[in-house]
Formats: sequence, structure tokens, C-alpha cells
Amino acid sequence: MQATQWLKTILAVCFLSTAGLPAAVQAQSCASYTYTGVTPAFTSTYTNRVTFVNNCADSAYVIMTTPADPLSEALWANATVPGNSITKSNVGQHYYFTNQIPAGGSQTMCLPDAGAASGNFTFSFGCTAIDTANTGLPMTCLIGSDPGKLYNGMDTVFELSPGCKYYTPPTQQNPNPDNSQCTYNPSNPSATLTQIDYLDVSAVTGFSIPMGLAIADSATYQCTFPSRTLVADLASCPYENFTTLSTKYNCPEVGTANGGQGISLQLMNQTPGWTGYAAACISPVQWIAAVSQHLPGVSSTCSVNTTPTGTPQTSGIPTIADWYGCTYMLQAGDDAYPLTCLTPGCGGPQCAVGPDGTAANYDPGSYHYNTAAISRGKSVAYTNYVTTLKAMGNEVYTWMYDDGPGTLSCNVTGASMTVTLCPGQAGQKPYDIATQTWSYNATTNRCVVDTAGTYANQSACMAANGKYACSSETESKAQTGTTTWVTATLNYCKPLDPATATAGQLAAAVSLAACRSSTCQRTGTVSYNTPAPQDLLLLGN
Repeated sequence: MQATQWLKTILAVCFLSTAGLPAAVQAQSCASYTYTGVTPAFTSTYTNRVTFVNNCADSAYVIMTTPADPLSEALWANATVPGNSITKSNVGQHYYFTNQIPAGGSQTMCLPDAGAASGNFTFSFGCTAIDTANTGLPMTCLIGSDPGKLYNGMDTVFELSPGCKYYTPPTQQNPNPDNSQCTYNPSNPSATLTQIDYLDVSAVTGFSIPMGLAIADSATYQCTFPSRTLVADLASCPYENFTTLSTKYNCPEVGTANGGQGISLQLMNQTPGWTGYAAACISPVQWIAAVSQHLPGVSSTCSVNTTPTGTPQTSGIPTIADWYGCTYMLQAGDDAYPLTCLTPGCGGPQCAVGPDGTAANYDPGSYHYNTAAISRGKSVAYTNYVTTLKAMGNEVYTWMYDDGPGTLSCNVTGASMTVTLCPGQAGQKPYDIATQTWSYNATTNRCVVDTAGTYANQSACMAANGKYACSSETESKAQTGTTTWVTATLNYCKPLDPATATAGQLAAAVSLAACRSSTCQRTGTVSYNTPAPQDLLLLGN
């Protein structure tokens, strides 16, 4: 995931306005759409492919954010919703399904057969009004984006880029096939989208609700995974302190807040009468770059700059916000050359070095780069936010370059997909952390929401019951024009999957506390001249 992608989903910035888009697009079945903003005009048919299932206790608005590219926006804006309509807001590329999905209900959506780039979907529940005077979006919500609130944009996100049904790959006999029926790629307008579907569940910015993503007949469509699930608990939202954040972050609260536990990443609802409800668990960079500036009692000396006095940023030196947001390159395009592009915006391995790590410490003649344990660099990849989500068994995007477990792709476009809000027991209220309870499922080695459960939160449930091993994940970046890869190997305490683990692995499993006290999450390296690696399972650490 590129760093700009998560910024798009969290900030209501001023985007370009596209003239001629409908205020509401309504249809009972999928139809075609012709975009006249190019010559010749571009027409795409649509196919009903996405079903949103609301398993939560409250009705839900589906809110869609599109790219600023006019064709991409128009294709998404006309992704007709049978029996519903899509309404444009007042803040650029933001739309919402006019009719809410009731608790226990579902809603289907058509996707353009020509493909479409980067459609992002969030969900707001129990909203009582529409912010007609400002954003034009649903407001005063129990949970989810809420205009004017501190947690607006801090959501669980479903990200989707459907491929082109008509795409023909180049061959030796036909090196330049006619793919004019496919949508052009906004990142490279001279090329079109291919036949590959890309989709994921993301907690990069933060998370609000649990979400499940399942692909029907995933083998036929050559998908990397049949499903991805975020079973996230707002009551288990962690703290961050100077054991996980760099002391270069000039903010006293990190070391002193909450009785020394550090800063809390949990945000509570700001609506009168609902202040006992949780609204979101935010990633550390959101606290650093945005939220901390609006919280009462936070020191005015807190600075995103890495200099101890908080003076303006020095050119060429990433800030603390850059490091925990995986942003900043000296110039655009440098990330194609990870051997020399070393700032956190250059890719997963570079960002994983962290603000306390040593970038570009190559050892000539060997494969090793920054051979000291990478966790000592205190990068975003080893924050409590990320390690907690992984310890709960979530295989979704937890940080900006968490591509290995996060990305779900299908090499053949056309698969039907189901997005379930609050998967598991029906009628969940993820915001009501005072009453929601959890129980352990030995079959899956996971803890689930259960009204008959005896645990107050997911973390306590997994700590008491979960069977863990040290698992290795890799994030790689290729050097353009060579066979060289720069690869970060990151080790995490993750629950075993009884369906795939061997008897020996299950027998060697340890508790979460034992895994965390081992060397597992205090190890890891960055190397170069390595092949593109696969995720591994490390036992006995």
C-alpha cells in the first residue's frame, strides 16, 4: 500500500470537483454507463459482484471514497446499487448509499466490467442526521466516520480495485493487444488496468468495526486467499510509550500519560449521551500527526520533528510522523531504487528500519543490511498497535506496507465477494465496550464476541487461552532493472491456525505471554540480494 493511499482515506481534503456527475444514481439492476469526458466516449457495462451484509445491531450507511481521477470517479459514482441509490456529498470524491442497510440486512453493488481503481468503503452506524450544511455526509453516529468529530475518518476500510473483464495480456505473437475497453490506470494513464482484482481490509489508519471479506469460488478466480477477517476489539486498543515509540518524538505524554502506560490509542464518542461508547482505535501516526493536536491536556511541545527542540524540519530528514506513517522521499520515483532510496516513504523495508535504526548500513560482500535486530529501530511495524492486531489473529493491513498478509488478489476478475460487518454472532455493538463479552473457540484458536462469554475483552481472552508460535512476515522491494530485492523480515507472536498447523506445531505452541517474553519480537533483519520471500513459520523461539 502506498503511503498516499492511507492519507486519502483519513483526510477530508479539497479534491477536484468533476462536473456532470449525477447527484443520485438509481437502478434496480446493473446497467451500462458512458463517460463522455474522453474522446471517443468510454462505455462500461456493470456486473453485480459485491454484497454488504450488516450483522451489527444498528443500521449502517455505506460511504464510498473514489480517486480524484475523473474517469475513475465517474465509474464508481455510477456503480449502481439495485434497489438503492448513490448520493454525492459536498466534499469531493465522497458518496454514500442513500438508503441504510438495516441490522440483519444486506445490500448488493455493481462493479464496472472495464475495471476501476481504488474504491474505498467505510461504514457509519446508527446515524441520526445528514450534515447537509457542510459535508453532506451522515452524521451523529454511534460508530464510524462522523463529520466534525475527532475520530472522523478513523475507520476500518474495505479497499477494492476491480480488474478489467476485457483485458488481453500481451504475448510474443501479439505484444500490443487492443485493451481500449479497459479503464486506464490513474497512476500510469498510458497503461490500462489489467484483469487482476485487488481487495483488502485495512486497519492502517485505525479501526472501528470488525469486518470479514470472503470470495466465492476463490480457486476458480485464482485468488491468493479465500478470505480475510478483522475481528478487532476496541476494548483491547493498546497504549504506546517509549518502549515502542522513539524517544526522538518530543512529547512528554508518551512517557507519563495514563500512569506511565503512555498514550492511549482509543478514542471515545464525543456525542452527548454516548460518551461511554468507544469510537475508534487509531494507529500511532494518527495520534502523532493529527489527534494529539486536538486533545485537551496534551503538551504544546509535542512535535512531529525529530529534533529535540521541535524546530522546523531539516531538509532531507524525515519527521517522526513520516517514520510512523511511512511517508517522505527526497523526490518522486526514488522508491524504484530501494538500494539508494532509504527514507521511510521508499518502501516497507526502509520504513521498517525505524527512526532509531541505521539506514543504508550495507556490509559489502555479504547479504546483510542493518543486521542488528530491526525491532530496536522502533518502527511502525513493531508498535503495540501492530503487534496487538497480529496477536489477535488478524490477517489484514495493520501498517502501510503490510502487503504479505494484507493484500488479497485474484488473477482472474469477476469473482463475487461478500463483506460482512460484525462477522460472527449477530447483533454486535462494537462500540459498547462496557458490556460486550468474549469467549474462546478452540476449533479456530480465536476469541469471538459472545453474549455468554466470560471475558471482558479480546486480549484477555487470547492471553488466557491462545496457542502461539513465532511467525515471520516479509516485506520486499525490488531494485528496478535488476534481480535484487531489499527484504525486511519481521517476527510476530501470532496464534496458530489448528486447521493448517501440524500436530508438532500445536504441541510446541506457547502462551501469548511466553511468546512475548521470548526473543521473537526482538529479532528480525533487513537484507538485500535476496529473492522475493514467502512468509515463514518459526518454531521454538
